[in-house]
Amino acid sequence: MRLLGRIAVLGAIIEVGAWMLATTLRPGSWRYNISDLYAAGAPRPLLVMVGEAAFSFGLAALVLGLRRALPRGDHRTVGCALLALASLGAMAGAVARNSCEESVPRCQGNTFMTTSDWVHAIGGIAEILGIAGAALVLAATLPRPWSRYSAATGGAAFVGLLLWAAVPYPWVGTAERVFALVLVGWAAALGTRLATERSFTSAV
Repeated sequence: MRLLGRIAVLGAIIEVGAWMLATTLRPGSWRYNISDLYAAGAPRPLLVMVGEAAFSFGLAALVLGLRRALPRGDHRTVGCALLALASLGAMAGAVARNSCEESVPRCQGNTFMTTSDWVHAIGGIAEILGIAGAALVLAATLPRPWSRYSAATGGAAFVGLLLWAAVPYPWVGTAERVFALVLVGWAAALGTRLATERSFTSAV
């Protein structure tokens, strides 16, 4: 269980570290969504793709760890299923690259033109909704204060998703990065708990 927790934390660290480094290496890229860092024509696409793939494996490890750490029940089953969906979505987002990222002004009207565009978009939605949904569902079976943190994360994620859609250029990229940190941070926090404890039966 501790190994699974460490894998989950490592996946989250690699994910965030990859797009932070890619943003630093590409001046002005903070204005656009993270997907633009590895869209067609991006200078270092593999950097962020590896980060997404690592996070996918991290989420899969978190699923296995939570199945062992949490008491049996519908909430555990549904929550882990949503996390598994998020893991598949992250992997789809890692291997399917946008032909033109929709947050970039020059791409308006030229998005969702290829199969890869659609796979990437559907994968991204599955990843976001999977993590946010799992956070809300698992709040019912996690002990305090984890249940409160999980519920707050899930609620903030859904609210943030609506706000993110309304953020205009050039702040949309910054908004997405903050939004991503909330979701990835939740996965990393639960992974840290698994890496240091045998279960969630006792709150910290």
